[in-house]
Amino acid sequence: MFKESGLQANRTEYVKDKEGDRLYVYRDKAFYLEPGVIGAYRAQKDVGLAAEEFVFNAYMAKQRMSVEWGFGKITQYFEFNNLWKNMKIGLSPVGAYYFTSVLLTNCHTCSYGSKMGFSFEYSPPSIWKYFHITEEENEALTMFINHFSSVVDAQDPDE
Repeated sequence: MFKESGLQANRTEYVKDKEGDRLYVYRDKAFYLEPGVIGAYRAQKDVGLAAEEFVFNAYMAKQRMSVEWGFGKITQYFEFNNLWKNMKIGLSPVGAYYFTSVLLTNCHTCSYGSKMGFSFEYSPPSIWKYFHITEEENEALTMFINHFSSVVDAQDPDE
């Protein structure tokens, strides 16, 4: 999927950090080593890893683990995404289910934080910033919610 997406060509050509240095995708075994994709250092026969290589591998393992936490949070709240027998491309809208689950999980993270944010000492944006809602839109939405709540509260459930 990565190769077919066309991201490889765009990433190697356009993705750079603030200083102009090229950025890389850190791979697991699902990715091939190719330009712009790097993996963990491996010890060679009779030669161990250099200290810098060992530190790099340990650091990157932590980063990779944080990505796995993100996938884990999605399947924790939307377990059906992990039921491969029920998710068949062409028979169910797999992409729509997954992207909706990611969106709602991100909303949850905005409201309650995450293990990853705690680990990296990063606070998520407010839900309003996440959706790029302006102050005026926020006020209008709050008025609507308050009005809707008052209408629902005023209705007698026995009627």
